[in-house]
Amino acid sequence: VWQFLVCCTAFSTSYTHFIWFWNHGNFSLRRIGKVLFRQNYLVLWLCLTVHSPYTLYTIPAINTVVFLMVYIIMYIPPKLSADSLKTHENNGKQIVVMKICISFLLIVIITVAELHFSSLSTYSKSLFTIIYTSRLMVILGICIAYWTVLTKNGQTFNKGHGVLVLFGFGIYTVFLLCAERTPSFMIAHLLFITPPIVAYIIFRNWTEVVRSTYSVIFQQFGRMAIEFYILFQHVMLTHNGRGLLYLFPGYYAINMLATLTIVIFVSYIISQQSRIVTDSFNRTSSNEDDQLPV
Repeated sequence: VWQFLVCCTAFSTSYTHFIWFWNHGNFSLRRIGKVLFRQNYLVLWLCLTVHSPYTLYTIPAINTVVFLMVYIIMYIPPKLSADSLKTHENNGKQIVVMKICISFLLIVIITVAELHFSSLSTYSKSLFTIIYTSRLMVILGICIAYWTVLTKNGQTFNKGHGVLVLFGFGIYTVFLLCAERTPSFMIAHLLFITPPIVAYIIFRNWTEVVRSTYSVIFQQFGRMAIEFYILFQHVMLTHNGRGLLYLFPGYYAINMLATLTIVIFVSYIISQQSRIVTDSFNRTSSNEDDQLPV
C-alpha cells in the first residue's frame, strides 16, 4: 500500500508539471527554484538539524527527480508547449510522440544497464524506490497528460469501460496477494502499478458528475501533502514509533490521535509559510503558480 501511494504521488507530479509547462511554456530558472525549494526546504532543514539522510524521505526526493526529468524532456529542443509547437502545426503530434519514445528508450537502456552491471542488493530500499519509481512514473504521467491535452481535458467513458476499471484494480490485488517480498517483487510492482492508476483515471472520467466531484478536505490535504508526509514519517516511522507523544499514559490510540492532530496542524502552518516564501521569488505574487501544487 505504501509503495502504491508513493507511485501515485510520483505519477501526479509528472502529470501536473507536464500540464503546467504545456500551458504556460515557462521554463525559467526562477520557476525551477520555486519548485525545488517547495519540495526540499523542510527535508534539507531536517537533514541539517537531526542528521537524517536525504533518501530517508522518499516522496520529496522522487518528486524532485520527476520534476527535473519532466523539465529536461520538455525543455530540450524542440520544446514541448502549446505555443512552441504552433510553428510545427503539421507534425506537432509526431514531435511529442518521438520525444516521449526516445525518453522511454533511454530510460529502459539505462535501467537495463544498471541491473546488468550491478546487483539489486547494492541499493537500499529507499534509494531503489526513488530511482526506479521516478523513471517509470515520468513516462506514464507524460503519456496520460498528453492524452488529456489531445482530448481537451479528458473525455467521459461509457459503462463498458467499467470492465477495464475492475480489471485494473483486480490484477493489482491478485499480484499483491500472490507476490513474495523479494528484490524482484519491487521491479514487478512498478509494472503492475500501472493498471490501477489507469483504472482510476478511467473511473474519475466516467461521467461529468464523477469528474466534477471532489472533496474540500482532500484538496486541503493535497496542498500540504509534502509537509505532512515528511513530518509524519519523521515522527512516526523514522525512529520506529518512538516519536509518538505520550500525553495520556496507557492510552495508545488517544496518544496516536493527539500526535496526528499536532502533525496536521504543524504541516498546515509550514505549508502556508512555504508558499509565502516561494511567492517572494517573484516581485509580485503570480496566480499562475498557485494553480500548480508544487
